[in-house]
Amino acid sequence: MSYRKFGETVIIRLPGAGSKPFQRRDKSLKLGGQISPQNTPDCIRTIGGNGLTLGESDRTPRQCQNNSLRQSLHRNRRHPPDPTLWEEISIARANYFDGGHEDFINGEEEPSPIPVSIQSHSAAIVIKEPEMTILQVSANTGPHFGFAPEELLGRPLSMLLGAIEVELLREQLLSKDFDDEPHYLPAAPIGKGARLFEIALHRRGGLLILECEPKPDDAFMQFDLPSSLNSAIARMRRAGSVGEACQTAVDEARRFTGFDRVMVYKFKGDGSGAVIAESLDGDFKSCLGLHYPASNITQQAQTIYRSGQLLMKVDMNDRAVSLIPPINPAPGATLDMSCAVTRDLSPDYSARLRKSGVTALMFISITKNDRLWGLQMFYNHTGPKYVSHDSRMACELLAHYLSLQIAAKEAADSRK
Repeated sequence: MSYRKFGETVIIRLPGAGSKPFQRRDKSLKLGGQISPQNTPDCIRTIGGNGLTLGESDRTPRQCQNNSLRQSLHRNRRHPPDPTLWEEISIARANYFDGGHEDFINGEEEPSPIPVSIQSHSAAIVIKEPEMTILQVSANTGPHFGFAPEELLGRPLSMLLGAIEVELLREQLLSKDFDDEPHYLPAAPIGKGARLFEIALHRRGGLLILECEPKPDDAFMQFDLPSSLNSAIARMRRAGSVGEACQTAVDEARRFTGFDRVMVYKFKGDGSGAVIAESLDGDFKSCLGLHYPASNITQQAQTIYRSGQLLMKVDMNDRAVSLIPPINPAPGATLDMSCAVTRDLSPDYSARLRKSGVTALMFISITKNDRLWGLQMFYNHTGPKYVSHDSRMACELLAHYLSLQIAAKEAADSRK
């Protein structure tokens, strides 16, 4: 048995558990009297502080992680082995959480260039304004639109959307500012088969980028969205605490999307964080109450989250699709896809999540007074998960209202 300490949180490694740690969940459990639970200011059970008396060490967590309990007790003869220790370790196996879920909360990106590829369920069209001609497309336009990429390059957008739709786009939308975040458009028929696509539009580097995702024909999506949103917001308004408001938000968000797991992850001042609310659909191990060190989310990832961009991956086994041509002819450089909703995630991050059992994900930022407060995290474990634009917008509105509720309730608490 070994341990790894991050501030006030300790991750326990038990014999026979391989390299996967276990984290404390049951406050009634004691390990030979050596470890005792305590409550953090967020009312989340942890292991740490003065409750851990395995001998003091000033070494870093990485250096400490292989210190076994037997070695620690041998160094300090004042603490002989407790006869109940091994019995309690067997109990711990049933009460501790498998640390394989540690990769759920992890930095989305390594220090690397922004990917210029997209997820294959969608197709991208890069437009030159005001001519509305096609400069770049994703390599999968054939199966989506019925036109090979080389058939579309240099041609007018009306070849795909139709003259009426293009004129409406020009008149009603092109004068607006779409540089900061995508703007969702109503579904429209695109290509030879007139298949319906949900469209997200944004502008980057003076170019217009259309992200086209097939509109789902899914009975799950058929609910009264305005009525459901109104009911969800009313429940959040009645919440008596930040924790209750967060729990309402994850329950409603899971209902809107159908994800297997929805969580609220709150950042602390030192960059670490904890899962403070969770809604599950199925027999999955809970992450509620787990703490994670600041190192789990990189600065680059936090920069992405602070921008407020929605981040999603429909299928973790998806093979990304590149743009054609790779270099955009207008700026003569690689296209900036940092604001694209369907941009692909880094391969290493996707691999880590696949290993931990994640099959699809979506992240929405939660802010307080324009500063990153936390994340609403959506995970699927039972297969790919596409979320319609209506459901995405509903979840973004919930996150926005939750941000207002958090600011108001924490301000009220501070005045008490």
